Amino acid sequence: MTTTSSDTAPARAAASAKGAARREKILRGVIAIIGRDGYHQQSLRELAKALEMEAQHILYYFASREDLLRSVMELWDKDSLANADPAALAGPSLDLYVAAVRRSSAAPGMSYLYLSFAADAVVPTHPGHHFIRARQARVRRDLAEAIRAEQAAGTIAPEIDPLRAARQLSALSNGLQLQALLDPDGADCDPAAEVAAAVARLRGAVP
Repeated sequence: MTTTSSDTAPARAAASAKGAARREKILRGVIAIIGRDGYHQQSLRELAKALEMEAQHILYYFASREDLLRSVMELWDKDSLANADPAALAGPSLDLYVAAVRRSSAAPGMSYLYLSFAADAVVPTHPGHHFIRARQARVRRDLAEAIRAEQAAGTIAPEIDPLRAARQLSALSNGLQLQALLDPDGADCDPAAEVAAAVARLRGAVP
């Protein structure tokens, strides 16, 4: 008998309320570790040791190290929305995107986790390939929708191509966060400020 993803042991473990709570505790523990120690491509064993548990216990809730890290990024994204200004949650928002970049830039370990995971996931056989592609597509789609909404409101010129501008904002954010990681002591690279300036230019506030 073949099994589907919903039949796997980690999926069954997370199905109960207790299992879901334990799973989230592990994820928040990993986020805390990365926030404290940074991300240096820790192995599952290293992460388990930092969590003061056995690697096998983590594998009871997650299918693999990649599944664990993917889930960490999903929870990080979810928290970004939970901590946002309620007024910005009515729909996709350029200001909300700037806030997300600011939050990520303030946590270099999380920035590096995403960029490193995304680079590895370029390979189609990587376990996180579809996740990264879907996440990138969602970001571009939300940015394009936000731009269209501002065009309808008259704050962004109608001749701006929403999809092209969305791609450019996404690429700018990723590139700037990489620069900030490569030169952490550099005072001239503030990803959130640069993305905010790009948004202001879209709105015509900056020449």
